[in-house]
Amino acid sequence: MPEIPKLREDNARQGFFASRDFFAVLSNLGDQDIADFMEWFFWTGMRPGEIRSLAWQAFDRETWMLRLHAKDAKIGFGRVIALEGHLRAIIERRMKARQFGCDLIYHRNGEMIGTFYKRWRQACLAAGVAGKILYDLRRTAVRNMIRAGVPERVAMSISGHKTRAVFDRYNIVSENDLREAVIKTSTYVESLAQNQRAASVVPINQRLAMKRVK
Repeated sequence: MPEIPKLREDNARQGFFASRDFFAVLSNLGDQDIADFMEWFFWTGMRPGEIRSLAWQAFDRETWMLRLHAKDAKIGFGRVIALEGHLRAIIERRMKARQFGCDLIYHRNGEMIGTFYKRWRQACLAAGVAGKILYDLRRTAVRNMIRAGVPERVAMSISGHKTRAVFDRYNIVSENDLREAVIKTSTYVESLAQNQRAASVVPINQRLAMKRVK
């Protein structure tokens, strides 16, 4: 079989959300159902379509786990998400918002949450971060998990990334990452120089002792 060259992908955006900016946007959405949806997106990095389809059937209240079946996932395999911390708080709010006859965890008045780009743009503008897009949250979630020390395979399971190549596209190095790397390297090299200078300085008492020996 002839080798078919792959085209380079240049469509990977590189936006991230600072936590303070995201929660400022969240406070300006003016809709708790959408706010819960977006906060779940911020912490997990799951695809919006997958979040929209999350159903109470996946919720194991005994263990406080979400057990996602392969048939419901775009990536084709099931996985489990532990509901701790902020995720548990979100689910507790969704339990209070649950409606009879609607099995969706995230809904508005019993209907699946649709698009809300206008509301999103207005909230970003009010928060002073105009131009942010929804998928900035997917990149942010991945980077936050990696920075927090979460193993990559675990982060991929939570966010729903099937391949390492796609995952790496979201774990993008930002300008702040590069700046921090240069500062850390400079600090490290300077500490080496200081240690070398300290090692080359012989105390006066030791120098006198060396002269007596000679």
